[in-house]
Amino acid sequence: MLRYLAPLLLFGAMATCLVLPALSQEGPPTTLGPLTTRQVAPGTLEVSLQATTLRALDGVPEVPIPTSRLRFVGPVKLGALLETCLLGSLYVVDLNGNGRLDQLLVHQRDQTLRIDQMAVDPIGDSLDGPQRPFRSDGKLRRSMLDPSAPEFTVLFYQPDPPTMGLDLQWRGYRPTAEKSPNPSLHLIVFEPCGNVMGPDDLPDDPTFRLDLDGNPSQHVTFTWEPWIFERMGQSPQWLRSRQVFLPLPAHPGHAELSFRVVTSDQTRQVGMVAQVNYALHPGERLRGPAEVLLLRDVPAQPEP
Repeated sequence: MLRYLAPLLLFGAMATCLVLPALSQEGPPTTLGPLTTRQVAPGTLEVSLQATTLRALDGVPEVPIPTSRLRFVGPVKLGALLETCLLGSLYVVDLNGNGRLDQLLVHQRDQTLRIDQMAVDPIGDSLDGPQRPFRSDGKLRRSMLDPSAPEFTVLFYQPDPPTMGLDLQWRGYRPTAEKSPNPSLHLIVFEPCGNVMGPDDLPDDPTFRLDLDGNPSQHVTFTWEPWIFERMGQSPQWLRSRQVFLPLPAHPGHAELSFRVVTSDQTRQVGMVAQVNYALHPGERLRGPAEVLLLRDVPAQPEP
C-alpha cells in the first residue's frame, strides 16, 4: 500500500529536503521546516528539522495530550458503535459489559453525547480541533458503560458525517493525558502491522526504535486511524507507533531538532506524523496541521 508512494516520498541515503507549509499568524505560534533525512548507518535514518517560534507563549507551561495503548478514529455507521467491528477497525470488544456483542446507539441531544443511553463527555468536537482532556475538578474525561467494561475517552464526536475518536483501555493501560511543555512537537513514528482483533490480540511492539537526545519518554500505541492513509490516497491499515513529545522554544527563536530511526530486518515501511501542540489557556490542547510523511519503504523480499 504505502510502497506506491515511494516515488514521491521515499528518502534515500542522500539528504532530501521538505519544507513544511508556513502557518499564518492566526495559527500555531511555531512553524516547522525544513526537514531532512539521511542514512547514517545501514538501517539507520537520521531525521532533522528546524522549529521557529514566532510569538511568545507566557503563563501556560504545559499542554495536556491524550495518550492510550489503543486508539480508534472512524465513522459511526447506522448511528451506532458495532462491538464486532469498532469504528470499522475489525476490533471486537464488549464495550458495555453485557456479555454479548451488539450495537450501541450513539446520538447527540441538547449538546450531550450519549452512547448506549449513557451521557459521555468528549474532550473535543473534531479530529483537529481544540481539546480539553480534564474536567473542572482536574479529573480526566474518561467514561465507562459498566464496571465490568473497559474505560474509554471520547476524543471527539462530529455528527456530519458521524465520526468519532476513542482512546480505549487495554488490560492495565488506561487512557490518560501526558503533560508536555508548551509549545511542543508531537512526533508519531509508525509502521503498518497486522489487524488488532480484540483485547487478547495485540501485535508485538514496533520493529524499529527511536534514539533521541535526553532519552525522553516514548509511548507505544496501536491505532486505527484511516485519516492518515486517506491523506496519502491509500487504504487504511492498523498501525503501531512510538510517540514522543519534544519541547519547542516558548519565545521567538529557532531550535534544531533531530532523532534517529533504527530499523531491523523486519522493518519494511516507516512513516511519521509531525504536529505542533500549544496552549493559550491552562488545560487546553491546540494543534497545528498534522504533516504525514513516509520515511522508509522497502519491498518485502520474495521467498527463496
